[in-house]
Amino acid sequence: MKNIITISLTVLILVISLLFTINYFDNTTKIQVSEIVRKDSPDKFKEYFSSIKKGDESNENLYPIGYKEKELVKMKKNLSKKSLLRSSIVQKDNNNPNFGTSAASTATFTERGPANVPGRTRSIVVDAADNTASTWYAAAVGGGVWKTSDSGTTWTSLSQDLENIAVSSLAQSAANPSILYAGTGESWVGNVDAIDGSGVFKSTNGGLNWSNVSPITSGIVDDKFYQVSRVIASPSDADIVIATTLAPDGYSYIFKSTDGGSTWNESKKKFTKITTSCCCSN
Repeated sequence: MKNIITISLTVLILVISLLFTINYFDNTTKIQVSEIVRKDSPDKFKEYFSSIKKGDESNENLYPIGYKEKELVKMKKNLSKKSLLRSSIVQKDNNNPNFGTSAASTATFTERGPANVPGRTRSIVVDAADNTASTWYAAAVGGGVWKTSDSGTTWTSLSQDLENIAVSSLAQSAANPSILYAGTGESWVGNVDAIDGSGVFKSTNGGLNWSNVSPITSGIVDDKFYQVSRVIASPSDADIVIATTLAPDGYSYIFKSTDGGSTWNESKKKFTKITTSCCCSN
């Protein structure tokens, strides 16, 4: 009888110990998983993404508005220097690298993904010059402007001349289909991973070449054109353009140009997001 009682108590103690051990490791795992989730949460990503774009709280002006345009101007000046056009890889007389005519001509690039994450195409324009409706222009907020002449079977990039490939809006006028307008910037949407813009760009040859037609001072785009949510061209006059924009201070604007973007007139200012606009033929 004593043996039976002893065995029963031993088994009971083992069961209780096992249950306690399982419960302990289960709680520990939950705590670890919880910590991992918190570290990888959208708030943490937003905090990190904001810090690398705009600087932390101790240096809010680390990347001021227009810094990309300033650096682009510097790069273009450097590219005109003969010292940067040599064939050697490293220069001994300064810290700047050399540049050839094209990295693609001497390098092989292989697509590595990600293949499971979709991009964002915010605007598609059916070419008014194509009666078959097989030619389209598409704007990708991280990939610039693309064109297809076979209803999407194949695509050609038209972004070689674009200084900013965060294109969120495209416009074409039936009065002159060769003229295209591209509005850049996506932060007006409010998504965490939004890409900042650099104003309105214009092409007069169907997207082969682009120029920035936003108000620019000393190479810096007017911050009222920081994010362009919509750009529309009049179907009867390609020089009449309307653009809705969002500035860093939170104000939205509606601008109108009657000379193809050479000058812009402010039509409306409002402390809210204006993301749509319309244009009539007259």
